[in-house]
Amino acid sequence: MSAFEVRATGDAFVVEIDDELDAMTVGLLEGAIADAERRAAAGGRVVVSLERCGYCDSSSISVILRAWRRLPERFFVVVPPLGQCRRIFEITSIAQQSFVVDDMAEALSQVSA
Repeated sequence: MSAFEVRATGDAFVVEIDDELDAMTVGLLEGAIADAERRAAAGGRVVVSLERCGYCDSSSISVILRAWRRLPERFFVVVPPLGQCRRIFEITSIAQQSFVVDDMAEALSQVSA
C-alpha cells in the first residue's frame, strides 16, 4: 500500500493515510481526497482515515475542513480516540463536529445511514 490510498467500500470511498501529514505531504492528501471526491460524484461518500497516521499539522486540518465544506453531508474523518491527531482535533474543537468519528466501523455506519 502506498502512503495515501483510495479504496471503495460500499458507497464510500476511503482515503487511507499511512504516513505523517505535514507541509511535505499535504499535496498528496489533497490529491487523494480529490480522487475520492471524483469517484463519489454520483452520490457516494468520502471517508478519510487517520487510523494509521502518526502526526498531522494545521495544513492537513485545513485540507480536511475544506473537503468537509464541499461535501458537508457526505464527508467523514476517522480520528482514533488516542494519539496526536485526536489531540490536534480536540485543541481546535473540531473533534466535536459530527463528521469526526472514532473508528472505521462508525464511519461506514454513518455512510450507509
